Amino acid sequence: MKVIIIMLVLVQSTFAFDCFKQLCKGDRVMDQYGWNGRVESFDRDRLRVNVALSHIPALYAFPYGDLGKGVRCFEHICVGDKVQDNAGDTGEVLEVFNHGKAWVFIPDYDGRFILETKNLKLKL
Repeated sequence: MKVIIIMLVLVQSTFAFDCFKQLCKGDRVMDQYGWNGRVESFDRDRLRVNVALSHIPALYAFPYGDLGKGVRCFEHICVGDKVQDNAGDTGEVLEVFNHGKAWVFIPDYDGRFILETKNLKLKL
């Protein structure tokens, strides 16, 4: 029984070390300007998150508070939803982050845009 408990403590501490607050290694993240990528590591002492960027082959250290974590849904907007923005443009939600940002593909402009989830409404 003692061996099992020791093993569980070791396994839990290994996984906990790969996380910092709400972020874990491998999580998809985005800052407020649209820089995005996957979490590689943490500098806990300086509250920084090292992110492997999606658009260039580089690591960048972001302040923890600047990042939103990729989630399935945030508030009323989910990945895959058809939405309309304040300007009346319609698109499909590609990614959603828990700081209120979403990547939306708008076919009329043939591009992906970063929009605030609070400015999107579901298109039925």
